[in-house]
Amino acid sequence: MTSTEQQQSLSNFCQRENLTALREEVVSNYRDRIQSGKRTKMTSDERQILIDCFLKRLQTIDSKEAIQSLCEQEITLLEEGYPKSTIASDILAKYRNAITKAIEHNHIPLTPNNSYHYTYQKRDTGETVKAHSHYALTYLKYDSQTYQQLRNQTTEINNQRQDNLQPIHLFTYVQQIQKLLHTPNTEPNQDLKLAIAIASATGRRHTEVLSKGTFTLTNHPYLLHFEGQQKKRSEDETSFDILTILPATEVMSAIESFRTIPAIAHIHGLPSSNTQVKSFNVQVNRMVIKLFQETKIVPVLQGKKNVSIHRLRGVYGAIALHYFCPQSQHQHRFLQHYLGHTLSEVIAPNSSATPHYFHYYLVDDNNNPLTDKGILLSSFPLPNQPEDKEQLSFPPQTVTTQSKTSPSPLSTSPSSLSLIPSKLSEALQSQLEKGLSSMLKSDSYTVIMAGLMAVTGRSPGELLKSATFEPHDDQFTLLFSPTGLGAKYPLKTLVPSHVVLETRQRLQKHEDVQDLLYATPNQINSHCLPYLSGAIASHLPFDDLDSTLENYTQLTNNSNYTPDFNTKTDSTLERLQPVFEKLDLSGSSEEMVDGLSQWVSQQLDSQTLSSQRYVDPLLAQTLSNQAHTLAWFTQRLESLESEQNNTGHNYNNPNLLKSLETKVQKLQQDNTDLKQQLSQLQKKYHQLQQENQEMKLKSDRFEVARQALLGEQLSLPIKTDNSPKKTDENTNKNNPPKTPEKQTRKRNDSAIERAKTITSAILQWNQDHPDDSWAVNRGLLEKTFGINRPAAGRFLEAHSSLVAQVNQVGNVKNIRSHNRRKDPTPLKSFVDTFVSHSSS
Repeated sequence: MTSTEQQQSLSNFCQRENLTALREEVVSNYRDRIQSGKRTKMTSDERQILIDCFLKRLQTIDSKEAIQSLCEQEITLLEEGYPKSTIASDILAKYRNAITKAIEHNHIPLTPNNSYHYTYQKRDTGETVKAHSHYALTYLKYDSQTYQQLRNQTTEINNQRQDNLQPIHLFTYVQQIQKLLHTPNTEPNQDLKLAIAIASATGRRHTEVLSKGTFTLTNHPYLLHFEGQQKKRSEDETSFDILTILPATEVMSAIESFRTIPAIAHIHGLPSSNTQVKSFNVQVNRMVIKLFQETKIVPVLQGKKNVSIHRLRGVYGAIALHYFCPQSQHQHRFLQHYLGHTLSEVIAPNSSATPHYFHYYLVDDNNNPLTDKGILLSSFPLPNQPEDKEQLSFPPQTVTTQSKTSPSPLSTSPSSLSLIPSKLSEALQSQLEKGLSSMLKSDSYTVIMAGLMAVTGRSPGELLKSATFEPHDDQFTLLFSPTGLGAKYPLKTLVPSHVVLETRQRLQKHEDVQDLLYATPNQINSHCLPYLSGAIASHLPFDDLDSTLENYTQLTNNSNYTPDFNTKTDSTLERLQPVFEKLDLSGSSEEMVDGLSQWVSQQLDSQTLSSQRYVDPLLAQTLSNQAHTLAWFTQRLESLESEQNNTGHNYNNPNLLKSLETKVQKLQQDNTDLKQQLSQLQKKYHQLQQENQEMKLKSDRFEVARQALLGEQLSLPIKTDNSPKKTDENTNKNNPPKTPEKQTRKRNDSAIERAKTITSAILQWNQDHPDDSWAVNRGLLEKTFGINRPAAGRFLEAHSSLVAQVNQVGNVKNIRSHNRRKDPTPLKSFVDTFVSHSSS
């Protein structure tokens, strides 16, 4: 019997309202399919018919024996076509839920003949509870021995999968998810691809993404707040933060786009048992097979035929552990919280469901396993997580240059803080010592920040986030890297270096800067700089920040303190010893240094920089780091030469001095050349960015023209009315078409086009002014640019992807509050110029 014939047959029976005959038809078709070996034994609608018939028969019997017999017959019928594992875990659960609801609504009243009373103890509290249950809930299930056998089978299968973990290429997988997150609305199956991407990036069930879950942004760049967990009873529902394996703003933008798709908006809020939701889930799994299984991005697990959307939840778990699990926390405890199995704040046994998600391991492009945990924690620490000593980004407080018996500098009186030796007057030096000591011990983060800038000359963004500061052998020197990615070079400090390290550590833990830790260095600078001059004027003999930084430069450049490199020569050679061994250099210290210099020269001579049309920012950063490295080598060689001249030592090797002199000149020239090349590459990179933006604008204009030529509307809401309409010629004559409505629609269309041009201009503004970006929202369009409210709403709905791109480029965290207390005058001027150029 075909599917159409089955539906017609079922429809006929429903019309006759003959439930018994309907059940017989379902059972007959069920057994025919079993005999034919078909995969689908019963549809969900047919199973529901069996449940309804079962409830109807329960209403008519009122004895323990009859109820037990009915339950056993039903289980026997199900076992004809389904394995016990499916019956126990899925089908009987639906029967029992239906019985429970029927009892709650008094459709099946509890009587002394069909029910019984019993007591039990709650596992978590030990409290004794009295209960009243129907006999059907006792007999419509397997015995405990059968359930134990089924659990053992499941455990055995899961053990086999854990003993044979499947590899996932991290970069390839994340790249695929990111591509799907940005699926345009012109691409086929956008709804399916977005659903897969969101579920994969958040670790949530696809039904939660589709209909039940609610997601909101948090202050953390990789956390979303979630509520609407599927496998929870209504009284147990809770909300919690979930990790995202891609930036949360990027994922949130995809969620908003997904929920605005008309077909999805129609399904949103429906239960998982709804036919439309089930149909969508089937299509999702087919798309997963196409995108992940057939492309061999995700292997098929042992015992499974296909890769399903649920399997991607296991891949999410592996990536979440790699990114954010602390070294000191067990992976089971970590993952069960972010999957929602057992929240960390709840005192309860570990979840038995979590082990079913440990089926994959991550590898790099060379198939090497990625075994590290929490690689992003140092940059993006999670709230309420145990501290990891191995992942602290600040240096230890104990510094070898400080005497073990000397007190901590931060515990001494303000006047005891010593400055780098200089030619300052005694009065001015005392004033600086007291002022800086007071600032570095302050409880105000702005005062601490100003003090650190005064003694290091570095920016707030570097001090709080981007740079690394490490101990140096010299008392007033740190090893410094502005990004933490490239070479480190010496940085003079006005106070002992360990004081700077301890104070910076205290600043990073200050409760008032925790939100700033998630901002970019430029945003940190913009936020902090306006408040620093006041802190400086109240503590130091300077009026503003510029004067303070000028004082730092003078003291570090003109200081009569010179590190004793003669006493450090041995330790320097010790650090270079592994390099000498790798290069197979031997002989005296002078000979090995000379050999190292020759090797550096050979390496520099062999390097070539090929011109590229596209320059990645990472390449530009790498070149910058190389320039810093060369600068440090130059400084070091000059220091060694100065050392020999100042101390009067003569190594009786004039060739060495001449060779070093030549190499210094060459390194200086190479350093200059690299800087010039870097400048040219950066200029080319910005030029290509500008050309790319112009191409995007031309593409947007072409799309508008194409829609105008083809007569397409801009996603206007269409109201449908299927009710019959009466036509009357006289009525039509008396009621001509409403011209004002047409004019209003034309005005709205024009306003939408203007809003689109304005938004493109704001995109350009956000790219050019990352520290003064604007969020595109209804208020900005209406109040600042005069777009009428209906047109603004329709534009935001029709062009949500463009709006999301603009807000993402502007690093907008909160769309509603981002523009508050900002002067829109410069933006309006920029937009007006942009619009005039676009129309010309």
